[in-house]
Amino acid sequence: MTNIKNILFGSLSLLAIGLVVLTGTLVFQLINDSFNKTPATITITGYSKINYIPDEAVITAGVLIEGQDPKDVQIKSDNLMKGLVNFLKEEGIEEKNLKTTRYNLSPKYDFENYNQIIGYSLEQTLEVKLKDFSKVGEIVAGLTRNGANEIKGLSFVLSDEAEKNLKKEARELAIADAYQNLDNLKRSLNIKNVKLIGFSEDGNQPITYQRLDATLQNEYLKSSISPILAGENEFVSNVYLVFELR
Repeated sequence: MTNIKNILFGSLSLLAIGLVVLTGTLVFQLINDSFNKTPATITITGYSKINYIPDEAVITAGVLIEGQDPKDVQIKSDNLMKGLVNFLKEEGIEEKNLKTTRYNLSPKYDFENYNQIIGYSLEQTLEVKLKDFSKVGEIVAGLTRNGANEIKGLSFVLSDEAEKNLKKEARELAIADAYQNLDNLKRSLNIKNVKLIGFSEDGNQPITYQRLDATLQNEYLKSSISPILAGENEFVSNVYLVFELR
């Protein structure tokens, strides 16, 4: 009876060991098959650059007022800003092309006297967009004559619609460049078939340049012949196409 039990126990042990080995073999095979089935891929880059002339000028100007009473500072600042807005409207600039970009009322401290408040300052900044570049110098000079004591700068940019169209054109050129690079690589590596499985892009933005210093002298701005030129800028697009090799 004891021998039968020993034989049965030995048989079951061998069976268990066999199952463990078989299971391990199957798991290894599944993992190996999984790696073997991972498709090979390549990433192809495409590039394009378009030179363009901006169609919109953006002037940033405003007023900085200081005083002892915050209410008085606000009144003076608001009156000056109203005068600037009225001047711009008289020049034919629509309200939709005017935007307040900064309104900052803050106390001024005497740091040598226990941070005592000695007054207040209010900075208001207005962004002005216009299409007629020939009026830029006149508008900037007029802003200073009507009370603007801060000219933050002037830049030449693309309008939203023009940027949208240029972005589309630049992307299409970059994609065409990527497919040309793919064709060259297929010939070099003797690749037969591929399938597009991924797409991404970056750098698809216009490169704009500041045309005026951050602060300009009023004497210069008052000149009606200020040499303000938009120049030519660049629009760059980079695309990345991922292909699965077949």
